[in-house]
Amino acid sequence: PYNILMTGWAGLASFCLHNENKAQFKAEEILRTMLSHRDGGNEGFAPDAISYEKVMLAWANSGHPNAGKRALWWLQQLWKEYEFSPSNDNLMPTATTYNIVMKALARTDSALAAENLLLDLGEKYQKDRSPGLCPNSESFAIVIRAWLQSAEQASNIDERVSSLQRAVEWLSSLREIENEKNLSTAPELFTRVLRIARAAAQERPFVLDLAKDVFENYRQSRHRVDYISYAALLQVGLKAFSGPGHQVRKREFVNNLFAECCDDGLVSNLFARALADDASEECKEILDTFFHRLPLPPSWTRNLNNKTANVLPSDLSSVERNTLKSKSRHRFSPANDTDARISVKSTKYS
Repeated sequence: PYNILMTGWAGLASFCLHNENKAQFKAEEILRTMLSHRDGGNEGFAPDAISYEKVMLAWANSGHPNAGKRALWWLQQLWKEYEFSPSNDNLMPTATTYNIVMKALARTDSALAAENLLLDLGEKYQKDRSPGLCPNSESFAIVIRAWLQSAEQASNIDERVSSLQRAVEWLSSLREIENEKNLSTAPELFTRVLRIARAAAQERPFVLDLAKDVFENYRQSRHRVDYISYAALLQVGLKAFSGPGHQVRKREFVNNLFAECCDDGLVSNLFARALADDASEECKEILDTFFHRLPLPPSWTRNLNNKTANVLPSDLSSVERNTLKSKSRHRFSPANDTDARISVKSTKYS
């Protein structure tokens, strides 16, 4: 019953402002009561690892400025309890316990604090080889998201790039072992990296290499690359090559990425709009060569037909826009499909 009460307080902590939130203290009070009963000889009220987890979760949900440090303190107390009674497996922390504390540290302290706790979890797993201490997919994802959030909130470009690189290092580590340890990446981790890289590429063009590596890792993962990722990588490249003297490399990058996007059938309104919004001759060549030839391949119109946004580049004439919209409302016949298919040499972007 005590654990049920603490579960309630931990959940309630999510709905209160941190300056008014007392739920975490209520959860602590219940745990201390359990410890007091146990010390008085009533073992039936002795807390287990779940009891401690609920207190940590209450702190993690509270939004209190000291939530991370307080959750970490309770984790340390749990380890002391377990070391005092090593035969009691009910007191042994698990990866789930660590994940709760890492989330709290990521929110109130820093990505580095969350990372250090993940490293501590890894060391304990290497030492004890307890299955419960093996870091899971969420363990890695918490740290990756923490570094990505650090990149988004960075006050200067160097901090942003440094945090982004750290997130990519952890994402690459997860990719390397996901098949061995039954772990899994999440698609949003890849797309979020590309989005942040897009914001940094103009000031730090070398970020494009990092973005291309992440995109290739995404392709090689168990997930399917989507049209949003193609558009994001295009935008990273356009910003990285926006300066003078990059015309040749920019043309090669844009043409090769466009070819890959065509092969995957993922040319979208986002991709087309990114091309149209760029004033370079390289992008204008693709628009003039392919988007002004009607009808477009069916695989394109699938992604270009978006009811919630302008689906076509703004430089298409009204006649062309109306024609393309009309054709995108129905399936093409096999004959039209053959006639409309555009041949683009498939090469890896460089």
